[in-house]
Amino acid sequence: PLPDGIGGQVIEQAILDLIDSAEETIDYCVYNTSREFVVNALKAAHQRGVRVRVLTDNQTWNSAFDPPPPFPVFYGSPGDGIMHNKFIVVDAALPDKATVVAGSMNFTNGNMFEDYNNVLIIRDQALAQAYTTEFEEMWGSSGPQPDYTQARFGEDKTDNTPHLFTIGGIEVECYFSPSDHTESHIIGTLEAAQHDIEVAMWTFTSDPLGDALVQAHQQGRDVRAIIDQGNEYPYLLAQGLNVTDHPPDEMIHHKYAIVDAQVPGPATAVVTGSHNWTWSADHINDENTLILHDAGIANLFLQEFEARWHELVTPATEVNVQPLRCYPNPATDHVVLEGLPQGALTWAFVGTDGRLLEGGRLPEGAERRLEVRHLPKGACFLLVW
Repeated sequence: PLPDGIGGQVIEQAILDLIDSAEETIDYCVYNTSREFVVNALKAAHQRGVRVRVLTDNQTWNSAFDPPPPFPVFYGSPGDGIMHNKFIVVDAALPDKATVVAGSMNFTNGNMFEDYNNVLIIRDQALAQAYTTEFEEMWGSSGPQPDYTQARFGEDKTDNTPHLFTIGGIEVECYFSPSDHTESHIIGTLEAAQHDIEVAMWTFTSDPLGDALVQAHQQGRDVRAIIDQGNEYPYLLAQGLNVTDHPPDEMIHHKYAIVDAQVPGPATAVVTGSHNWTWSADHINDENTLILHDAGIANLFLQEFEARWHELVTPATEVNVQPLRCYPNPATDHVVLEGLPQGALTWAFVGTDGRLLEGGRLPEGAERRLEVRHLPKGACFLLVW
């Protein structure tokens, strides 16, 4: 289920509605929480008999849990790392209700209303049960109270969850750090790219992931990245990649990569979650990562990336505007494009709702034709670049 609109208020209301709808259980595993509205909703759920378990990090503020709430809060620590997850599992035992909330957002005023983040709300019992297994490994028990003697964090955890799911016809991969070697799966997704990669990253210090982007660039992939902080930024810049930093006060708190969203194909995917591209995230922190193989989801993330990119990058190239014709309009079988420059160009039909309908490479020639008879009837936009 996706709420209508964007922004912190819409996201928070969707999460409050989910908590209010819980019937049996809520497992709340978030690095930092200052939003009292969220904690008040958890208190109300607890009061109506829902089992509420909260797991958070012991090195951050978590002001909304002070004074202590009536349900158990476990301040866990993976040793040298941090418990950096941001996920909620609701009603994992109920097939029609089991839901996972995941993404990059802490439940703080800054992260929710000032910084750039993404949140996924996924209703699927198998995925919810995998997240529950991860939660209970850190919780130390399957009961309402944590067992501190059995709790496992960071490098003490094991790879004990399934990784491949099919949700609503979409292939989804799920990995938890550090037990599941998440970075290797992210690299594999990047290496599969055939056309383009877009990255928005809060902290980027991982040399293997930086090298994977350089390799994709050298192989002719269109690679762009927005990096808020980290020493991979100057390295990628020196290697000739199209990257930019993020000087505004609001953080790019995202941790996502998009593969082949411009020209969808077998490798099209989105990587997102709590996992910054750092050594700590892969080796000592508690993190979660989802890889979603779906062109529609990739297009949604691409729209967000383009909005941030165009806020930061001002083209300095003079454009020689040529007359462009697209006919017939409306069309039933095909459209003809005239006036385009020669060379490799990419096209995409986009619906009025912003969803990608189809895309690909334009054939060479002064007159270029695109078949449209198989597209759904109705208005759409044709993009060429």
